[in-house]
Amino acid sequence: MLFRSFFGSGACALVYQVMWLRLLSLVFGVTVYAASTVLASFMAGLGLGSMLSGRLASRITRPLAAFGVAEVLVGVTAFATPPLIEALKHLWVTVHPSLPDSLAVMTIARFVVAFVVLIVPTSLMGSTLPLVIKSVVVRDERIGSRIGLLYAVNTTGAIVGALVAGFYFISELGVHRSFQLAAAANLLIGIVAIAAGYALTP
Repeated sequence: MLFRSFFGSGACALVYQVMWLRLLSLVFGVTVYAASTVLASFMAGLGLGSMLSGRLASRITRPLAAFGVAEVLVGVTAFATPPLIEALKHLWVTVHPSLPDSLAVMTIARFVVAFVVLIVPTSLMGSTLPLVIKSVVVRDERIGSRIGLLYAVNTTGAIVGALVAGFYFISELGVHRSFQLAAAANLLIGIVAIAAGYALTP
């Protein structure tokens, strides 16, 4: 169950990333600078969430249930980002003409906007790996091999999510329904993980 859940978690994360890049490109434009800014904000959130979760993981007695809570919150907060991006698009159109004609200033402004939009869901995504590792450490003595396998499964899920989102979801489902599907998957993963976490002896 843990491996399937972490595979799904990785897939959903990259579905969101592709969709966020698509939506924010409508705000910032389709340029290498805009895309790099969005990706940098995404990775910054993952790193921040992983760092904070890693510090708190030792105090959590039911890490699998905590992973489930994080997955539920990922689904809820990620699903809330499209209307937020739509609101920011109108704000950006208003503010953009008053910004200096400087690549550095524009890059910083883009990063701040993207970071504000993505920081909560991406930090929650980043928090899942330390929690899953803590769950494995608690229940399995083969720590090294299990952690390596978990990371490989999550990465494979991310690859699948990116491919499916880019080549199928956008053209066949559209951005809004893609967010709905990924959020529903996160909620299902989270609920199952919470139930499994509380079924285990802490």
